[in-house]
Amino acid sequence: MAEAAPVEAATDREEAQLPPPPLHKFDPRNFSLSRVLYNIDTFISTKKGQTAMLVGFGLFLMIFCGLFYSLIPRGVIAGKHVAQTTSIEGDMANISLAIWTDGNATAAPTTTDVPSQYTSIIESIWACWLFIADPGAQNELHEWNKRVFAFFVSLIGMVYFFVIMGFVVDSIRDKMEDLKKGRSNVIEKNHSLLLGWSDKSVSLVKQLCLANESEGGGVVVVLAEIEKERIEAELESQMEPHEYHGTKVVVRSGSPLITNDLKKVSAHTARSITIMATSIDADKSDASCLRVILSLRGLFKLQGHVVAEIRDIDNEPLVHLVGGTIVETLVSHDIIGRLILLSARSPGLSRVYNSVLGFDGDEFYTQAWPEVVGVQFGELIARFPAATPIGVKTTAGKIVIKPSMTYKIEDGDEIIVLAEDNDTYKPEPPAVVLPVPIPVIPAKEKAKEKILVCGWRRDIQDMLVLLDSFVERGSEVHLLNELTMAERDTFLSLSGVDMSSLENCEFLHFVGNTSVRRYLEPLPLEMYTSIMVLCDFQRELDILNSDSHSLATVLLVRNMQKNRRDVVKESLFAPRVCEAIDRWTRHASNKCPCITEILDPRTQKTVVANSSIAGHSDFVMSNELISCMLAMISESREVKQILSKLLSPKSNTFTVQLSSRYCTPHEELSYFQLAERLVKSNELLVGYISKHDKNAPAVLNPKNKAAPVLWRNYDLIVITGGSAIDDRHVDVKRAVVESIEATQRKNMQGDETKRRGTKMVTGLVAANPPDPKVRTRRSVTKRNIMLNSASSHEADVRLTPEVRRKLSLLYDEVQGLLRQYNVQSC
Repeated sequence: MAEAAPVEAATDREEAQLPPPPLHKFDPRNFSLSRVLYNIDTFISTKKGQTAMLVGFGLFLMIFCGLFYSLIPRGVIAGKHVAQTTSIEGDMANISLAIWTDGNATAAPTTTDVPSQYTSIIESIWACWLFIADPGAQNELHEWNKRVFAFFVSLIGMVYFFVIMGFVVDSIRDKMEDLKKGRSNVIEKNHSLLLGWSDKSVSLVKQLCLANESEGGGVVVVLAEIEKERIEAELESQMEPHEYHGTKVVVRSGSPLITNDLKKVSAHTARSITIMATSIDADKSDASCLRVILSLRGLFKLQGHVVAEIRDIDNEPLVHLVGGTIVETLVSHDIIGRLILLSARSPGLSRVYNSVLGFDGDEFYTQAWPEVVGVQFGELIARFPAATPIGVKTTAGKIVIKPSMTYKIEDGDEIIVLAEDNDTYKPEPPAVVLPVPIPVIPAKEKAKEKILVCGWRRDIQDMLVLLDSFVERGSEVHLLNELTMAERDTFLSLSGVDMSSLENCEFLHFVGNTSVRRYLEPLPLEMYTSIMVLCDFQRELDILNSDSHSLATVLLVRNMQKNRRDVVKESLFAPRVCEAIDRWTRHASNKCPCITEILDPRTQKTVVANSSIAGHSDFVMSNELISCMLAMISESREVKQILSKLLSPKSNTFTVQLSSRYCTPHEELSYFQLAERLVKSNELLVGYISKHDKNAPAVLNPKNKAAPVLWRNYDLIVITGGSAIDDRHVDVKRAVVESIEATQRKNMQGDETKRRGTKMVTGLVAANPPDPKVRTRRSVTKRNIMLNSASSHEADVRLTPEVRRKLSLLYDEVQGLLRQYNVQSC
């Protein structure tokens, strides 16, 4: 150990004395050579360069070898060919002698021309091309020296053609790969274009195929970032050949964000373009949709319109701002949330929308009929025996669902009907309807409710705000899901909802898994007036797992409700009486309606095939219904306005009513008679559904409307709500309040600016205002209507003399409304 230190020190000194490594000098000749080789490699790496290289090399080989071949003199002839040549020359000499003798020629024969010792250049090049293309051409050569040269040329030619064969094979393979991967161009027009692929796409393709059935088929083009084989395999596994109805589905792989890919699918000649939401993240999905719309607007003059699926309702105005008049939007989560709420409050409504949406049954049609100008809307039912009028599209473009029954059709108004096809109905002379007594239809009784909500959707805050506007004051909503209280508070705060500002509902929170019995035991299941089982946002990525969890929750809740009812019956009655009650109520519907959200259409098939499951709940197939809506809007833009009105919480909409509300159990009435009875109570009959068969589809626009029916086995599909006049009154009231608020805010802000230039809070302020950072979304709870705004589909309020008169009449109501607020200026 003592000797190691000096040795290491000596080594360090030697390394320190080593000269530095030599520096490499720049050599221009090596750089030029490398640059040339680099350019050659770059050129050859392209198909154009490879083709030029092969053609150039072939020409060079043929010309160079031809020049060399022309310099080869005649050589030694092979032995067998020598004898043949001598024999031929002797025969030719004898023939020449005989000809000369027979002719008695007097002149001596001339000397025979000596053949050239070299081949001409043109002949040599042609001979070399034959050697390159066909090695068998050497059989014509008799000299050994030329045979040897031709042998080597043929070897080079074989290698050359092997290279060409490989190049051709690679080109064919690349072309087949492009066709297989979906990279080739689509040359179509008037086709339906789908941008993106999601779990709703297969259902959307089915609906588009149904829409094209009446035209003998069409073309549906899909552009998605997923591989073509995967999309085609999914279509093949979920669609039968007869479900295409003559429609050709073309799939291409690419990004809808790339301009060249949009050109590849002929986006500018499509009759409709549907942009699918492909990301679970709402902001990311909507941002992608905006980029696609920008690409379409900036690149093409589109022939058709664009239908965009939006995830967040707050992003909808931005999409309209970017897309302009060519874009129709559908906020999928918001629409399904509304539909679930409406279905929970009106059992059977989900079956109604399953029938009305899509192209499998009756559809919406709008058309102007001069024959009915001047006819009241309530009388149109008897004028259209093959259709069911549900609304009017005015000359100003406004959609009105169930206008006042005394509204007279004006010239240019279009009648909105439910019909099988656009050529299956027309106005006819009024049908003869036998008069029937019209009983007094009782008003609906409103009572406090107790509602159970299982699961937590991404837009549950909008559902809770809307639910608060539906129920009576003092109602309870129990929320059971796996989120902790802190997570719920954070979620609601970030979404802009203050739960304490909701006046009608009291919200009770429970934490736990909805499919586990111990978490359901503390809940008063037997006291709920309705139950909603929502798709939990934590399980959205796996739709089969989400549906399984929802079905398990429904079955468990129903089982626990039955057990608790049995305990009550057994405590009150003897066993035989309990058995008799069970037999009598076997087919009775549950008084507590349950609505369940289903994502996968295959789950719906399972539910339909199992009657025991179908009887426990109504099911809303969210993805299926959104696909139907997208398909209907892509075929007709007017459907968007109709659906928006039907699903709006402030507009007339479908409801399912008990038939006993309108007729006695033993009363037989025709559809026309029953519809006339409903018209007198300002309600519109649309169809009916079976009370007992939960799998039976809803019957909309019945065929034989004059036949008497015993209605006690059916529930009626009715459009209820206020008339257009009532809507106008509400619009005027809101316009007055909004105008007063805007005026005061403007005046106070002007004074504030003059005084110190700082911002002040003025206007109409609630008596107990919430935190300004946490407030209810205006897009959900309020509708902005300004007096000086132009007429639109949502509010058509003009300052006509009639409106001014109504404003004066509504002065007292406005004063009462203003008393609920404290006008403060800070």
